[in-house]
Amino acid sequence: MIKGVIIADDLTGALDSSVMLSSVGCATVVLVEWTSDLPYNGDDETQVVVVNSDSRHLQPMEAYSRIYTICDHIKRAGVELIYKKTDSALRGNVGVELSALLDHMKAPIIFAPAFPDMRRYLIEGTVFIDGISVDQSIFGTDPFNPVKHSHIQDILRESADRLPIYVHNVDDDIAAFDIGIHAMNASTNTELRQIAIKAKQADITLYAGCAGFANHLPYIWGLKAGVAQIPRLPRNLLIFSGSMSLVTINQLNRGRSLSIDTYTITECLASPDVIPYAEILRSLDTHHAVIVEAVSSKSPSVSQETACINEETRSKVAENLGETAAKLIGGARDCLPLVIGGDTLIALMQKVSCQRLYPITSVSTGTILALADTCHGRIPILTKSGGLGPPDMIETLLAFIQANRIDANKGGIPGAL
Repeated sequence: MIKGVIIADDLTGALDSSVMLSSVGCATVVLVEWTSDLPYNGDDETQVVVVNSDSRHLQPMEAYSRIYTICDHIKRAGVELIYKKTDSALRGNVGVELSALLDHMKAPIIFAPAFPDMRRYLIEGTVFIDGISVDQSIFGTDPFNPVKHSHIQDILRESADRLPIYVHNVDDDIAAFDIGIHAMNASTNTELRQIAIKAKQADITLYAGCAGFANHLPYIWGLKAGVAQIPRLPRNLLIFSGSMSLVTINQLNRGRSLSIDTYTITECLASPDVIPYAEILRSLDTHHAVIVEAVSSKSPSVSQETACINEETRSKVAENLGETAAKLIGGARDCLPLVIGGDTLIALMQKVSCQRLYPITSVSTGTILALADTCHGRIPILTKSGGLGPPDMIETLLAFIQANRIDANKGGIPGAL
């Protein structure tokens, strides 16, 4: 029985939030495309459906219309509990999408954007990341969705200038909140938990925030928990990165120092016709890890390289990198793909005919292990949001694979539990 729906503006964000539920055994399914299977028709065990609205790069009014339409489907399906997942750095159409949710549902929205585990806080209405205001962080110069303001009201009103948004402290009376968006100051997980408790007591039905606050949804929504089962994993890690985030670029650069072969395909806009497939697959069999990237992690001036990839070519890069990934996955043996960046992930899912993903657990902050129903069967896949994760992300993944990989002596198939 479906108890709640999460709406995320890109596919990696959908997985970031959903894994907060699946990792404690709450049955969760992610719909790759927002037009598919909504309202969800699936097994009786599924408690939460996560919808990828794919709206981060849309024009504001297009994003508003899409979220409003999704809310209409949810309401007609008889589901009252909704969580609007926002980017942890508040990139994208955050204000106008919350406006669509508010206009359709006409109820107070508890918005807790903090993610303390990633040092992302809301203090007196100002968004801080790693100790500095978000507009002064690396997200202030994001190639496609730069965050230009530091105060939560200014960030949201950039795309929705009349949005009724109020800033509150943890000890404010949530039960007295009127219709509007209520941004909650928080800098610790304890404060997020206190917000969750008070919101549940006040019978709030609409919530918003990043993966940090989504961690409290099993409690707020009264979900049935269990034990997440880790599948047996293939030995070889095949990394595809379409992200231009400096966080990811630094992670890949560190991976390069581990002697991982790296193939950069920016110069041909990731054209699948000129990719050295056989060479990549030989390297994967030999070294057990390969990086295929759209932006060079060894470039002396990453900003110059990303500047040449404008909004017009962004989707083309993602589409061609997704096709490249699909061909390599189809030709690889014993391969576990890691896909970085929501645009690349959705392009790959389309190429392998995947409509649903089943999140399992978080391997590292921002890196999710899931099962995907594809034209190659059900396979394990790793995904990562471009702006998340520690510098040693690749080392962590390699250790995780080693601990959970298929034992050649005992046999087993990828994805088997």
